[in-house]
Amino acid sequence: MSNKTIKEKKLCKKTAKLCTYFYVVDVGMSELVVAELLEDNTYQRSTFKNTDQVICDLIESIKVKNSTLVTLEVTGTYSMKLVFALSEALIPTAVLNPKQSKGFINGVLLSTTKTDDKDACALALYGKINCPETYIVPNNNMLKIKQLRGLLAMWQKQKNAITNYLHALSFHPFPSDIVIN
Repeated sequence: MSNKTIKEKKLCKKTAKLCTYFYVVDVGMSELVVAELLEDNTYQRSTFKNTDQVICDLIESIKVKNSTLVTLEVTGTYSMKLVFALSEALIPTAVLNPKQSKGFINGVLLSTTKTDDKDACALALYGKINCPETYIVPNNNMLKIKQLRGLLAMWQKQKNAITNYLHALSFHPFPSDIVIN
């Protein structure tokens, strides 16, 4: 291996390995936008349907290359399936919160216009420059607790909204007995 090749690789301190290939997946409800940062600092972008088979095929194509870091922005339940599959395949994955990625994208693109293609390319560059910490998937019990907390928070918001609505109706000149009772 030549000195030039070694210098081109970026040491990911937090993943403790040399990263050569940088992918980003912009996960949506129905599609995945995949961008690969190539050696000549250009991008190869592809768009796929967000299906189990596509995720399996994507992982197989990423596994072929060693020293890969996949970066993605968390999009709730839409991204979790991909994160779990990447983790199971032992592919280092960095999961960014929307605030991290938005700040970087606005700074790099100098634009607040969001497109999946532009976001994917900018986040691939983010992975190369910053080598963010590899995400560790929480255990099943923690995931279940998080789901329960989310459900309870949603119920509390709904309860508050109903209480406020009923209180507002008490000032109505002709409140409906059916609604108030």
